[in-house]
Amino acid sequence: MLDDGGLGSVLIAKNFTKMLYFEKGEADTRTRVYLKKIALLLINWLSNGLISTVNSWPSNLFVIYNSRSSKRYAEMNSVPTRNAGLIYSGIDLSKFVFKPRPNLSEPIQIIVPGRICKEKGTIDAVKLMSLLRDLKIQANLIIIGKVDSTDYYMEICNEIKNNNLNDIVFLDMVDQDRLTSLYLQSDICFFPSYQKYGLSRTPLEAMACGCILITYGNEGSHEIVQHCKTGFSVPEGDVDIAAKTIKERILQSNNIHSMVLQARSVIENHYSLDQYIHQFEKYLLSKVPQAIKMDIKK
Repeated sequence: MLDDGGLGSVLIAKNFTKMLYFEKGEADTRTRVYLKKIALLLINWLSNGLISTVNSWPSNLFVIYNSRSSKRYAEMNSVPTRNAGLIYSGIDLSKFVFKPRPNLSEPIQIIVPGRICKEKGTIDAVKLMSLLRDLKIQANLIIIGKVDSTDYYMEICNEIKNNNLNDIVFLDMVDQDRLTSLYLQSDICFFPSYQKYGLSRTPLEAMACGCILITYGNEGSHEIVQHCKTGFSVPEGDVDIAAKTIKERILQSNNIHSMVLQARSVIENHYSLDQYIHQFEKYLLSKVPQAIKMDIKK
Protein backbone atom coordinates (compact mmCIF):
# COMPACT_ATOMS: atom_id res chain seq x y z
CA MET A 1 0.00 0.00 0.00
CA LEU A 2 1.41 3.39 -1.01
CA ASP A 3 -0.22 6.68 0.04
CA ASP A 4 1.34 8.96 -2.52
CA GLY A 5 1.49 12.56 -3.68
CA GLY A 6 2.62 11.47 -7.13
CA LEU A 7 6.39 11.74 -6.80
CA GLY A 8 6.91 8.47 -4.92
CA SER A 9 5.32 6.23 -7.52
CA VAL A 10 7.06 8.17 -10.30
CA LEU A 11 10.47 7.55 -8.70
CA ILE A 12 9.64 3.86 -8.30
CA ALA A 13 8.64 3.59 -11.95
CA LYS A 14 11.73 5.45 -13.16
CA ASN A 15 14.06 3.28 -11.10
CA PHE A 16 12.60 -0.06 -12.15
CA THR A 17 15.12 -0.20 -14.97
CA LYS A 18 17.97 0.70 -12.60
CA MET A 19 17.31 -1.53 -9.62
CA LEU A 20 19.37 -4.54 -10.72
CA TYR A 21 23.05 -4.23 -11.51
CA PHE A 22 22.79 -6.88 -14.22
CA GLU A 23 20.61 -4.77 -16.47
CA LYS A 24 21.59 -2.81 -19.52
CA GLY A 25 23.54 0.37 -19.05
CA GLU A 26 24.14 3.01 -21.68
CA ALA A 27 27.83 3.29 -20.77
CA ASP A 28 28.50 -0.47 -20.71
CA THR A 29 31.60 -1.75 -22.45
CA ARG A 30 31.44 -4.88 -24.62
CA THR A 31 33.07 -6.87 -21.83
CA ARG A 32 30.52 -5.71 -19.29
CA VAL A 33 27.62 -6.49 -21.64
CA TYR A 34 29.03 -10.00 -22.11
CA LEU A 35 29.51 -10.55 -18.37
CA LYS A 36 26.00 -9.33 -17.64
CA LYS A 37 24.55 -11.81 -20.12
CA ILE A 38 26.39 -14.60 -18.35
CA ALA A 39 25.14 -13.33 -14.98
CA LEU A 40 21.54 -13.27 -16.22
CA LEU A 41 21.84 -16.85 -17.45
CA LEU A 42 23.26 -17.92 -14.07
CA ILE A 43 20.46 -16.14 -12.19
CA ASN A 44 17.87 -17.91 -14.31
CA TRP A 45 19.56 -21.31 -13.91
CA LEU A 46 20.29 -21.13 -10.18
CA SER A 47 16.75 -19.92 -9.35
CA ASN A 48 15.16 -22.40 -11.75
CA GLY A 49 13.48 -19.45 -13.45
CA LEU A 50 11.90 -18.13 -10.23
CA ILE A 51 13.87 -14.86 -10.25
CA SER A 52 12.75 -12.61 -13.05
CA THR A 53 15.43 -10.63 -14.82
CA VAL A 54 12.90 -8.09 -16.03
CA ASN A 55 11.37 -5.59 -13.62
CA SER A 56 7.65 -4.91 -13.77
CA TRP A 57 5.15 -2.88 -11.76
CA PRO A 58 4.08 -4.92 -8.67
CA SER A 59 0.59 -6.28 -9.36
CA ASN A 60 -0.29 -6.21 -5.65
CA LEU A 61 0.84 -2.64 -5.03
CA PHE A 62 -2.16 -0.43 -4.24
CA VAL A 63 -1.48 3.28 -4.73
CA ILE A 64 -3.72 5.93 -3.20
CA TYR A 65 -3.17 9.39 -4.66
CA ASN A 66 -4.01 12.44 -2.56
CA SER A 67 -5.23 14.58 -5.48
CA ARG A 68 -6.20 14.28 -9.14
CA SER A 69 -3.11 16.35 -9.93
CA SER A 70 -0.91 13.74 -8.25
CA LYS A 71 -2.53 10.93 -10.21
CA ARG A 72 -2.24 12.86 -13.48
CA TYR A 73 1.44 13.62 -12.75
CA ALA A 74 2.05 9.90 -12.22
CA GLU A 75 0.25 9.00 -15.45
CA MET A 76 2.34 11.53 -17.40
CA ASN A 77 5.43 9.74 -16.08
CA SER A 78 4.34 6.27 -17.22
CA VAL A 79 3.02 5.00 -13.87
CA PRO A 80 0.17 2.45 -14.17
CA THR A 81 -2.85 4.01 -12.41
CA ARG A 82 -5.75 1.89 -13.63
CA ASN A 83 -6.38 0.41 -10.18
CA ALA A 84 -5.23 3.44 -8.17
CA GLY A 85 -7.42 5.12 -5.56
CA LEU A 86 -8.02 8.80 -4.85
CA ILE A 87 -8.34 10.05 -1.26
CA TYR A 88 -7.73 13.69 -0.39
CA SER A 89 -5.68 14.46 2.70
CA GLY A 90 -7.47 15.83 5.75
CA ILE A 91 -6.54 18.14 8.61
CA ASP A 92 -7.36 18.11 12.31
CA LEU A 93 -10.06 20.75 12.69
CA SER A 94 -9.73 20.70 16.47
CA LYS A 95 -6.24 22.17 15.92
CA PHE A 96 -6.94 24.48 13.00
CA VAL A 97 -9.80 26.44 14.49
CA PHE A 98 -11.84 29.11 12.74
CA LYS A 99 -11.87 32.80 13.53
CA PRO A 100 -14.39 35.06 11.75
CA ARG A 101 -13.02 38.34 10.40
CA PRO A 102 -15.68 41.05 10.06
CA ASN A 103 -12.95 43.44 8.93
CA LEU A 104 -9.48 43.15 7.45
CA SER A 105 -6.45 44.37 9.38
CA GLU A 106 -4.75 47.70 8.67
CA PRO A 107 -2.20 47.09 7.30
CA ILE A 108 -3.35 43.77 5.86
CA GLN A 109 -1.51 40.72 7.13
CA ILE A 110 -0.23 38.17 4.58
CA ILE A 111 1.16 34.75 5.45
CA VAL A 112 3.22 32.40 3.24
CA PRO A 113 3.96 29.03 4.90
CA GLY A 114 6.17 26.47 3.17
CA ARG A 115 9.74 25.47 2.44
CA ILE A 116 11.89 28.29 1.11
CA CYS A 117 12.94 27.01 -2.30
CA LYS A 118 12.38 27.83 -5.95
CA GLU A 119 9.62 25.29 -6.56
CA LYS A 120 7.59 26.85 -3.73
CA GLY A 121 7.77 30.28 -5.36
CA THR A 122 8.64 32.13 -2.16
CA ILE A 123 10.20 35.08 -3.98
CA ASP A 124 6.84 35.82 -5.62
CA ALA A 125 5.51 36.83 -2.20
CA VAL A 126 8.24 39.46 -1.99
CA LYS A 127 7.38 40.71 -5.48
CA LEU A 128 3.74 40.88 -4.37
CA MET A 129 4.70 43.17 -1.50
CA SER A 130 6.50 45.50 -3.89
CA LEU A 131 3.44 45.67 -6.17
CA LEU A 132 1.11 46.32 -3.24
CA ARG A 133 3.29 49.23 -2.18
CA ASP A 134 3.03 50.62 -5.72
CA LEU A 135 -0.76 50.33 -5.40
CA LYS A 136 -0.61 52.30 -2.11
CA ILE A 137 -1.71 49.24 -0.12
CA GLN A 138 -0.06 48.77 3.26
CA ALA A 139 0.75 45.17 4.08
CA ASN A 140 2.91 43.01 6.32
CA LEU A 141 4.29 39.66 5.21
CA ILE A 142 5.30 36.64 7.27
CA ILE A 143 7.24 33.86 5.51
CA ILE A 144 7.37 30.63 7.50
CA GLY A 145 9.48 27.61 6.67
CA LYS A 146 12.81 25.86 6.45
CA VAL A 147 15.41 27.25 4.05
CA ASP A 148 15.96 24.45 1.52
CA SER A 149 18.19 26.49 -0.77
CA THR A 150 20.67 29.00 0.60
CA ASP A 151 21.22 30.49 -2.88
CA TYR A 152 17.50 30.99 -3.34
CA TYR A 153 17.18 32.50 0.13
CA MET A 154 19.92 35.00 -0.73
CA GLU A 155 18.09 35.82 -3.95
CA ILE A 156 14.99 36.60 -1.90
CA CYS A 157 17.00 38.75 0.52
CA ASN A 158 18.48 40.69 -2.40
CA GLU A 159 14.98 41.23 -3.80
CA ILE A 160 13.89 42.62 -0.44
CA LYS A 161 16.95 44.88 -0.20
CA ASN A 162 16.72 46.14 -3.79
CA ASN A 163 13.07 47.10 -3.31
CA ASN A 164 13.57 48.62 0.16
CA LEU A 165 10.92 46.39 1.73
CA ASN A 166 10.83 46.60 5.52
CA ASP A 167 7.61 44.79 6.37
CA ILE A 168 8.72 41.21 5.82
CA VAL A 169 9.46 38.73 8.62
CA PHE A 170 11.03 35.27 8.24
CA LEU A 171 10.22 32.54 10.73
CA ASP A 172 11.70 29.06 10.87
CA MET A 173 9.45 26.02 11.01
CA VAL A 174 6.89 26.35 13.81
CA ASP A 175 4.71 23.81 15.60
CA GLN A 176 1.03 23.34 14.80
CA ASP A 177 -0.26 25.52 17.62
CA ARG A 178 2.01 28.42 16.66
CA LEU A 179 1.10 28.02 12.99
CA THR A 180 -2.60 28.13 13.82
CA SER A 181 -2.05 31.30 15.84
CA LEU A 182 -0.28 32.89 12.86
CA TYR A 183 -3.10 31.91 10.52
CA LEU A 184 -5.60 33.48 12.90
CA GLN A 185 -3.61 36.72 12.93
CA SER A 186 -3.46 36.87 9.14
CA ASP A 187 -5.96 38.09 6.56
CA ILE A 188 -4.55 36.48 3.42
CA CYS A 189 -2.63 33.28 2.74
CA PHE A 190 -0.64 33.49 -0.49
CA PHE A 191 0.25 30.08 -1.94
CA PRO A 192 2.63 30.67 -4.89
CA SER A 193 3.83 27.08 -5.33
CA TYR A 194 5.05 25.90 -8.74
CA GLN A 195 5.16 22.25 -7.64
CA LYS A 196 2.77 20.19 -9.77
CA TYR A 197 2.40 17.02 -7.73
CA GLY A 198 1.05 16.38 -4.24
CA LEU A 199 -1.69 17.97 -2.17
CA SER A 200 -0.41 20.67 0.15
CA ARG A 201 -2.19 21.02 3.47
CA THR A 202 -1.38 24.75 3.54
CA PRO A 203 -4.51 25.79 1.59
CA LEU A 204 -6.62 23.48 3.75
CA GLU A 205 -5.21 24.94 6.96
CA ALA A 206 -5.55 28.54 5.78
CA MET A 207 -9.16 28.09 4.67
CA ALA A 208 -9.98 26.27 7.90
CA CYS A 209 -8.65 29.16 9.98
CA GLY A 210 -10.45 31.88 8.03
CA CYS A 211 -7.61 33.21 5.85
CA ILE A 212 -8.47 34.33 2.33
CA LEU A 213 -6.56 32.02 0.00
CA ILE A 214 -4.81 33.25 -3.15
CA THR A 215 -3.20 30.38 -5.05
CA TYR A 216 -1.56 29.50 -8.34
CA GLY A 217 -3.59 26.30 -8.21
CA ASN A 218 -0.65 23.91 -7.90
CA GLU A 219 -0.20 21.00 -5.45
CA GLY A 220 -3.86 20.19 -5.95
CA SER A 221 -5.10 23.53 -4.60
CA HIS A 222 -7.16 24.23 -7.74
CA GLU A 223 -9.16 21.15 -6.78
CA ILE A 224 -9.91 22.62 -3.35
CA VAL A 225 -10.63 26.31 -3.91
CA GLN A 226 -13.67 27.58 -5.80
CA HIS A 227 -12.59 30.79 -7.50
CA CYS A 228 -14.32 33.88 -6.07
CA LYS A 229 -16.42 31.67 -3.76
CA THR A 230 -13.98 30.12 -1.29
CA GLY A 231 -10.76 31.82 -2.42
CA PHE A 232 -8.96 33.02 -5.51
CA SER A 233 -7.00 31.21 -8.21
CA VAL A 234 -4.60 33.33 -10.26
CA PRO A 235 -2.44 32.30 -13.24
CA GLU A 236 0.84 30.67 -12.24
CA GLY A 237 3.52 33.29 -11.70
CA ASP A 238 1.20 36.24 -12.36
CA VAL A 239 1.96 38.33 -9.29
CA ASP A 240 0.33 41.36 -10.95
CA ILE A 241 -3.03 39.57 -10.99
CA ALA A 242 -2.51 38.54 -7.37
CA ALA A 243 -1.93 42.19 -6.39
CA LYS A 244 -4.98 43.34 -8.38
CA THR A 245 -7.04 40.59 -6.74
CA ILE A 246 -6.16 41.98 -3.32
CA LYS A 247 -6.99 45.54 -4.37
CA GLU A 248 -10.14 44.95 -6.40
CA ARG A 249 -11.65 41.72 -5.11
CA ILE A 250 -10.64 41.67 -1.46
CA LEU A 251 -10.18 45.21 -0.17
CA GLN A 252 -13.16 46.52 -2.15
CA SER A 253 -15.46 43.57 -1.47
CA ASN A 254 -18.32 43.30 1.00
CA ASN A 255 -18.42 39.54 0.58
CA ILE A 256 -15.21 38.49 2.32
CA HIS A 257 -16.89 37.37 5.56
CA SER A 258 -19.24 35.15 3.59
CA MET A 259 -16.31 33.77 1.56
CA VAL A 260 -14.28 32.65 4.58
CA LEU A 261 -17.38 31.09 6.16
CA GLN A 262 -18.01 29.12 2.98
CA ALA A 263 -14.35 28.10 2.80
CA ARG A 264 -14.46 26.77 6.35
CA SER A 265 -17.62 24.84 5.50
CA VAL A 266 -15.90 23.19 2.52
CA ILE A 267 -13.02 22.03 4.71
CA GLU A 268 -15.37 20.73 7.39
CA ASN A 269 -17.49 18.82 4.88
CA HIS A 270 -14.76 17.37 2.67
CA TYR A 271 -11.24 17.67 4.11
CA SER A 272 -11.34 16.86 7.80
CA LEU A 273 -9.00 14.31 9.34
CA ASP A 274 -11.97 12.17 10.41
CA GLN A 275 -13.22 11.99 6.83
CA TYR A 276 -9.75 11.11 5.58
CA ILE A 277 -9.52 8.20 8.04
CA HIS A 278 -13.03 7.03 7.15
CA GLN A 279 -12.28 7.04 3.42
CA PHE A 280 -8.97 5.26 3.97
CA GLU A 281 -10.64 2.53 6.01
CA LYS A 282 -13.33 2.17 3.36
CA TYR A 283 -10.68 1.78 0.69
CA LEU A 284 -8.83 -0.86 2.69
CA LEU A 285 -12.01 -2.85 3.21
CA SER A 286 -12.77 -2.76 -0.50
CA LYS A 287 -9.26 -3.57 -1.76
CA VAL A 288 -7.59 -5.83 0.77
CA PRO A 289 -10.31 -7.82 2.59
CA GLN A 290 -8.01 -10.84 2.93
CA ALA A 291 -5.44 -8.79 4.83
CA ILE A 292 -8.18 -7.52 7.16
CA LYS A 293 -9.42 -11.06 7.85
CA MET A 294 -5.89 -12.30 8.57
CA ASP A 295 -5.38 -9.42 11.00
CA ILE A 296 -8.64 -10.24 12.79
CA LYS A 297 -7.63 -13.92 13.15
CA LYS A 298 -4.35 -12.86 14.82
